[in-house]
Amino acid sequence: MKTKPWYTRRRYWTLAVLAIAVYFCLIPSPLRVSPETTGITSPLLPNGDVDYFGFYEQTYIHKLSPPEDNGMRLIIAALGPKTLEQNSLADAVPWENFPTDERTKHWFENYWLPLCEHMYIDPYAKPRFLDDPDYYRFVRDEWVAANKDNSDSAGDLNAEGWKAANELHQKLIAAPWTAEEYPHVARWVEKRSPLLDLFGVAVRKPNFVCWRQRPENGNFYAILIPDIQSTRNFGRELSIRVTERLGRGDIDGAWYDVMSMFYLSRNHYVHDAMIVTNLVGIAVERAGWESAKVILHHGNLTPEQLERFAQDLNSLQRKMVARSEIERYGAYSGLQLMQTNRDAFEELVGRSRDPITNLETFFLYLFGGASDSYTVHFIPRYITLLPFDRNIAGKRVTEFLQAEWQQSGDSAWHLNPTAATKHFENMEKRSFERGWGLDSHWSLLRAPLIRTRSELVADYVVSRFYPAFRHVQFTFNRANTQFDLLRLALALERYRLAHGDYPADLEALVPQFLEEVPIEPLTGRKSFVYKVAPDDETAVLLHSFEWDENDGNKKNLFIRLKRHAPQERGGVSPPVLSRFIPLP
Repeated sequence: MKTKPWYTRRRYWTLAVLAIAVYFCLIPSPLRVSPETTGITSPLLPNGDVDYFGFYEQTYIHKLSPPEDNGMRLIIAALGPKTLEQNSLADAVPWENFPTDERTKHWFENYWLPLCEHMYIDPYAKPRFLDDPDYYRFVRDEWVAANKDNSDSAGDLNAEGWKAANELHQKLIAAPWTAEEYPHVARWVEKRSPLLDLFGVAVRKPNFVCWRQRPENGNFYAILIPDIQSTRNFGRELSIRVTERLGRGDIDGAWYDVMSMFYLSRNHYVHDAMIVTNLVGIAVERAGWESAKVILHHGNLTPEQLERFAQDLNSLQRKMVARSEIERYGAYSGLQLMQTNRDAFEELVGRSRDPITNLETFFLYLFGGASDSYTVHFIPRYITLLPFDRNIAGKRVTEFLQAEWQQSGDSAWHLNPTAATKHFENMEKRSFERGWGLDSHWSLLRAPLIRTRSELVADYVVSRFYPAFRHVQFTFNRANTQFDLLRLALALERYRLAHGDYPADLEALVPQFLEEVPIEPLTGRKSFVYKVAPDDETAVLLHSFEWDENDGNKKNLFIRLKRHAPQERGGVSPPVLSRFIPLP
């Protein structure tokens, strides 16, 4: 009996089709390290992957300043472990037990000791301000002491307490106050002042740089950033001390605190590569802006003080620019982490809850699940169970970011806020549109092919890791607008003291008090609005072209100056807060 040729047998064809299907659906090609697929080609990890943290370290923090020139070293040594993210351990465990306590031994050896080694700090020396409460901890303790029956079991503020705390903070920073009005706050300021003074010294050092821990899981955004954690509250606390100093008549001391906030933002954080660091600096600077307005409104400033204040501002970097060069490597790092770490892939895309014991949740796990308790995302979870080709995904990311690279490298482009904002809006829209592909049910039909699946993963990573630069750009433009408004207000006050009244227009300030009238950053046009009131009470309103009293994001972009500042504060009764702050 004659047998059929092998190529006519059905089982061989079935095996061949299955092999092709497996190849096109499940087998990624070997990683090709190239600018198109990995963004950068060096340095490399021992396994051949790109060392994105090493690139960050070499490019931005490889040259830590000498200890005597590094202000961040002073803050870390003074605060101890409270500068780090795990500050709850510092609150719960006495310092004497830190190196040996079971809860902290691993953390102490793997985080605190390396940080101290790089920053030239004695890791076993007791920090000076280990037990010094920050403002909100002080408010919490006061609230719990006065409202034991209303605080929760953890001793934290309830909703009513937080509301009272925020109201108190707004009253403290809005106008000068005295120890007679807020005795407990005044005692806290006195106790906290040595640390705030140290912060002022630290930010006036040539550098404010911190060594950053290599992340254990390779996640680029898991970098330890203790400078962010320790400086977030300084703006809030300094703004309280500004008005306390004004209440005592210490105008120079109040301005010193304002400049401490500006030094942090404009002399140090604007040079950091990461957007989050820049935004923290802007938040601190905004507190400085509000405090500076209180000083100007308070009045009684001499020509010498105003001139010195103007020189201080002119010594700072005038414009802050939203840079994204380091952020793009977060997307590549995310791809690498997702390909090499299944748990990270599942964590990034989102976990469903209890998929085995609940049938409904099981189907959500396969075809779209809940990533948290508040929202439901229709993301096909089975994608996390299948491999993707990083070469395809990397090229997809490169294709998306190419336009941003080209424009962000053009220095003239940064000077046009309108073009920058429009560009970032377009990038954000494209990022959202691409990221939505993984959230749609259509991806269920497209995802089996490894090419399509890899593109979906790349789109999701870009939408997840690429920052909302449209909002970042607006934040930077707003900060620059506030800065220029403050410079204009100082120039107007100097003009008034020199000539007896405010000028008819801003051009009159040039060249004696300003080199030129600045361009309004939010629009890129010379459109600062300057109005002189006919009466002696209101005097001057100076605001941005974008200012709108009905818009919460813009209503603070103005400065109101008085023609005749009062010699002393009076006529305003302090609010009664005996229920919140127990009076002696």
